[in-house]
Amino acid sequence: MESVPDCTLIGDSDELAGVACPIGRSEVMVGRSLEAVLRLQSDGVSRFHARIEWTEQGSLVLSDLGSSNGTFVNGRRVEHPESLEDGDRIQFGPQAAFLVRYGSDAGPDTIEVRHPTHSETTVELLAKRNQARILLSRQDFASALPLFVEVLDALDAAAHGSLAASEDIAELLTEVARCHVGLRSPADAVPLCRRAAALLLHASAGNASLVRANFVLGKALFAEAPKEARQIVTEAIESLAPGVVLRQEIEAWLAVADPA
Repeated sequence: MESVPDCTLIGDSDELAGVACPIGRSEVMVGRSLEAVLRLQSDGVSRFHARIEWTEQGSLVLSDLGSSNGTFVNGRRVEHPESLEDGDRIQFGPQAAFLVRYGSDAGPDTIEVRHPTHSETTVELLAKRNQARILLSRQDFASALPLFVEVLDALDAAAHGSLAASEDIAELLTEVARCHVGLRSPADAVPLCRRAAALLLHASAGNASLVRANFVLGKALFAEAPKEARQIVTEAIESLAPGVVLRQEIEAWLAVADPA
């Protein structure tokens, strides 16, 4: 790759006034997810909203990642990857906007400089969550559970109930619940799944996350309330297309479960 110039995104909306985001050499994922590098909490920003990256020729390119509310450059919606020029105004969803500035000087109007890249703590949390997910896939529930709980507690405390992290919290709640079901302590899983489902109903998460939460909830409730459990799971898969792996997994469970 050719050498690339210094580039900084300068906040250009009320909520981002005084914010400067330097663009490094690695790609920048923009969104509300814990895994986004430029993490925005604005209404209308998707979990994985857009990507900013350098081309081999040294150009900075912005791509939309199928966001619900769109990505814009100078008021035009981004349909295909678009090169960014000095002074371009980019907007993620209806509110979050930045100006593109090339050069080492971010400008005199920059009041506060933030570096919204992953902190060491966040990187460690992501590593622990990924390790826990590997253990979960191996059905090593006892080893996965404390790792999931540690990540959940840290993220839950940092979020302060913000919708920006609700999908991440809901996924972690569901994974903790899956560990409890695997360890044959379904009573501990029920409140976790109910909280996860409530979070996902009020967020822009994909249907699969909500279905998974309700599936785990159904399995947790099955021993005590089989008819209610089967109803929860049956209603949950209605949003999944036939042939989807998760739907096949749930249908296989329903074929074996007998609420009578």
